[in-house]
Amino acid sequence: MDLRPVYVRHGQTKLYSPPEIRQLRDLMRYRFKLTNMLTGEKNRALNCLTVSNIKLDEIFSDAFGKSASSITNYILDHPGEAFDVTPFVDSCCETPIEEIQAVVEGAISPEQAVKFKQCRKHIDEIEAHRKVIEQELFQIVEPFSAVLDLLRNTPGLNSNPMTAIAIPSEIEADMSAFSSAKNLVSWAGCCPRNDQSGGKVKYTRFSRADSYLNLFLFR
Repeated sequence: MDLRPVYVRHGQTKLYSPPEIRQLRDLMRYRFKLTNMLTGEKNRALNCLTVSNIKLDEIFSDAFGKSASSITNYILDHPGEAFDVTPFVDSCCETPIEEIQAVVEGAISPEQAVKFKQCRKHIDEIEAHRKVIEQELFQIVEPFSAVLDLLRNTPGLNSNPMTAIAIPSEIEADMSAFSSAKNLVSWAGCCPRNDQSGGKVKYTRFSRADSYLNLFLFR
């Protein structure tokens, strides 16, 4: 049974979504790709520090946060110079100064410093691009504000506003096409199979019915 309207082109029947949903879906998937690029670039930047025996990621939950960035800025401006990290650590940081001092004893080489600076510049650019995309997304979803309010009251969807937007971008805002919650979850590929033989579960992976929705929700 087709769950969404169809159109016919060149003798073939295909599913389609309203224009605003297609725009929302396209931008959400592009934002997802930007996020992956951002993660990869941050990993490359952290590698520059790791090979230099500067392991800020072991101390700070965000190695690109305020305190960590202040420390790396000083290291880049004064390569090989021993320094006290105390002035660079935010007063809200709960990690003892001694532990932070211990992970910045390394020295970054000129080559790694160049690579790190370029990585960080690229990170800033990607974050700026993603912010523009998010502003456009918020404008597109304004007509669906009531739906988003309901979604954001769901545990797990209230921490990041983009997670709630991801759901209508993939399954649309009109739920009347689905006869039940089970039907929706199955169509979206968010329920694992439960094949059993002799009391043993043989296959429990999620289907690829909507791989993007799975990535949005479970990553």
